[in-house]
Formats: sequence, structure tokens, C-alpha cells
Amino acid sequence: MNSLQARHGTGFKAKVALAAVKEMKTSGQLAAEFGVHPSVIARWKKQLLEGAEGVFAHPGEVGRDREVKEAELFQQIGKLQMELEWLKKAAAFDLIASQFGGPTTGKDQCQPTVRIAGVGSFHLVLHACQ
Repeated sequence: MNSLQARHGTGFKAKVALAAVKEMKTSGQLAAEFGVHPSVIARWKKQLLEGAEGVFAHPGEVGRDREVKEAELFQQIGKLQMELEWLKKAAAFDLIASQFGGPTTGKDQCQPTVRIAGVGSFHLVLHACQ
């Protein structure tokens, strides 16, 4: 963060945002009173109004949405890892079969369709058949 920017605590931000929500004073008056730029006050007010619904949510309800999203992402990661392992095995089969003159998983006129190169973080290169 820039050294010119002040760091305000959550209590101060809530106090300023509540004053802005009440609309008893203009944003210019609030800025002069609290020593904060009007655009910052508007941002804090917007955050307060967007997050107000969470105040009345059941304690486990807020975290539940995050857990569901996280579970979906982990499921997708697992699926992608399985697909990657399958591609690695298919590529290894194609490379070995082509070295010994045997059939590959691709069409007969194709070279190996998948090649994996690299060590630590591998690179996957796909070649299309003509």
C-alpha cells in the first residue's frame, strides 16, 4: 500500500459508512468530518450495503456457499488430473508403439498424436492428423 494512504480499522470504516447510509450529511461534509476522501466513503457505503445481508444470515450459511464452491473446484481439479493421467498413458503407448512399428491409438497414417516433453512442469503438445 502507498505510504500516503492511511489505514483505517474496520470500526472506523463501519462508523463512516453508517453515517453515509443515514444521509444526514453530504459526502463532502462527511469527508471533512472524518478526514477521508468522498470516493472512499462511497466505496465503504457500497460495501456495507452489499454485505448487510450477511449480518442476518445463519452462522453456518455464509460459509456453506464457500464450501460448496470449493468442493466443486476440487472435483473439477480431480477430473482434470484424471484426464491428464490418461493423456500421459496414451502418449506413452503411442510413442512406444511407434518406436517398435506397432499400431498406435491414432489413425494409421498419423504420427503419434500426443507428445509430452519437459521434466518438472511438463509441456503437452498435441499434433493433429492430416
